[in-house]
Amino acid sequence: MNKGKATVLLLSVVGQATVLPLSALAAGNEGISLQRMVYSESDDRMSVDYTQVALNKDFGTDFSFSVSGSIDAMTGATPAVDAKTGASNYANSDGFLLSEGISDPSGYERQLFEMEDERKAVNSALTWRTAKRHEWTGGLSYSEEEDYESRGFSVEHLHNLHPSRNRTLSVGYSQLENDVLFYRENVWRDATYQTVEVGLTEVLSRTSLVKVSVFGMQESGALSNPYKRIIRKVNIAPEGDTPVFRYFLSPDSRPDERDVAGIDVKGVKRVEWRDTPVTQHLNYRFYSDTWGVNSHTLESKTYLGSPDVGLGQWFAGLRYMIQDAASFYFDDDAVFDVSGFGSVDKRLSDFNDVTVSLGWERSIAQHWRVQARGSYQTQSVDLDMTWAWLGVKYAF
Repeated sequence: MNKGKATVLLLSVVGQATVLPLSALAAGNEGISLQRMVYSESDDRMSVDYTQVALNKDFGTDFSFSVSGSIDAMTGATPAVDAKTGASNYANSDGFLLSEGISDPSGYERQLFEMEDERKAVNSALTWRTAKRHEWTGGLSYSEEEDYESRGFSVEHLHNLHPSRNRTLSVGYSQLENDVLFYRENVWRDATYQTVEVGLTEVLSRTSLVKVSVFGMQESGALSNPYKRIIRKVNIAPEGDTPVFRYFLSPDSRPDERDVAGIDVKGVKRVEWRDTPVTQHLNYRFYSDTWGVNSHTLESKTYLGSPDVGLGQWFAGLRYMIQDAASFYFDDDAVFDVSGFGSVDKRLSDFNDVTVSLGWERSIAQHWRVQARGSYQTQSVDLDMTWAWLGVKYAF
């Protein structure tokens, strides 16, 4: 383990804090699937090699079960502020200040530190449908790395508000319990993430529907990043003497609580173009939290054709996101006071990103289907990302 290692979440490549989707563990069509994904960042930073195996199985018409397991290997480098000559150990016993301090803050700079780790994860879910076809889904999840462990559960209820099932209400709750190793002190600290989401889906016609959801999230515990550092200005002169300031590295420091609220609006429309089905998905998402981060996301997804005939089904996606910075975020060379919260983590900064995706899916033989997709994202914080995955599924 390198001291510069940072936890990388595959679902966080969009660059902003996201709410755990409550439907992430929902069962799909019967079958077994294998997926491989590769992810890379510009400037030879992070690379991820991801493999997942998933099984979906129905038991009659009332029960569905799904389980998946994944392994992803992470290698590369991650940025952090450090002394140009290399940081020393803690300057005091409580770990608040790092190095011995220097007289000029320009002696610090943003550097890349090599890292390598492997994550293993497993997810499972069971869905039960009542006589009136209401649904209850419960899920469990677990993942671990060398310096990170996560355990979670979720429960979701889908209630039909009309006998035609054209109007449904979904209510869900999920909770994650994470343990993170703060490596400098060799201490494990925990954090809890609780999410509530309520959604209303209305089928407008045989070819269109709309869904509106509101969500809330509460985070508490160790929310700081143990691998990020900031620069603090400290008066080292005795009280009453002429101030003498030195500049120290100090750990990333964030509030131990965060509340999140937001709204998500989705629309789906299906049309025929030259006897070819075209399905359009449009999505708008607003996110706001008590750290001062606000974001707006617009996304369009288009599906052309059918995976069972002709050239298969083609996919094109375009996504744009803009985000405000957290109240305690500043750039890498910023100097913070001796006390108070502070972070130079770019994921908390004021930035925008654009993501373009292309994909294809086709049935290649009885029971067999292949999928391929590639995406490119560029962020205004001088970071570009690409990822591509290939999947094959055998349907029961």
